[in-house]
Amino acid sequence: MEKKVIRIIEELKSRDIKVVRSALKRAEKLAYSGYYSDELTEALTSLFFKDVYEYPDWRENVENAADIIGKFGKRSISSLLSLMEKSDAKAAFYFALSIGNIGIASLDPVIQKLLRAQSDYLQALLIFSLGKIKDREIRRAIPDILPYLNHSDSEVKDSAARTLGKIFENITPSDISEQETLLVFEKLLHLLEDSSSKVRAKALHSIGKQLHGGFLPNDVITHLEKEVKRILGRDNIHDWDDAYIVRREAQELLPLIDNYIKK
Repeated sequence: MEKKVIRIIEELKSRDIKVVRSALKRAEKLAYSGYYSDELTEALTSLFFKDVYEYPDWRENVENAADIIGKFGKRSISSLLSLMEKSDAKAAFYFALSIGNIGIASLDPVIQKLLRAQSDYLQALLIFSLGKIKDREIRRAIPDILPYLNHSDSEVKDSAARTLGKIFENITPSDISEQETLLVFEKLLHLLEDSSSKVRAKALHSIGKQLHGGFLPNDVITHLEKEVKRILGRDNIHDWDDAYIVRREAQELLPLIDNYIKK
């Protein structure tokens, strides 16, 4: 490994924010020049463990590290996926962000890792990471994500519901068959009976993404409206959802439903 790379890696360990910022600038130049090493990727991911809530001044450096890994492209995927297994809650978002920055080249490796993953935490993180990929080809992940809506772990279900919504943000109705769209809708609708309020709220939020994008046929809107009014206690039965976060999501859907006519 070249001396200049060794120096960058050493400086990335510094507690001095300015020293780290300088090292990141030089790492970025290396990425633009086509250089890559697993050692440098690992050093960059070490910044992900910085608590940016306690130390907000470090946020720019941490985000920059994720951006540089994205510039490394598919060469960094194997190392990144291996390092993800040791991530904690603070680092998880930035591992996911790095995958999103790499882009669609991450899709197949992440799916392969997901299908082999035994840990609920890792499954949730990998699914969350897929939601960071902003490319219309991400629609190919839908069949692999759908089974996780039936998972026993609420974090995995929450992550799957969220990522499906993100996928619909990055595609158009012409990118997906109506049959597949309805399958996703029906699976998300089923989650409105889930015991976790977080999962129920996320399912509604992702259905909202389908509405925003004009994906749903008109004939399912009436059924959706009934479900939303039930959640809000406006169905004359008054068996409303007792979780505020769920009712809030339902409330936001009502104007979308009122104005929804698919052309």
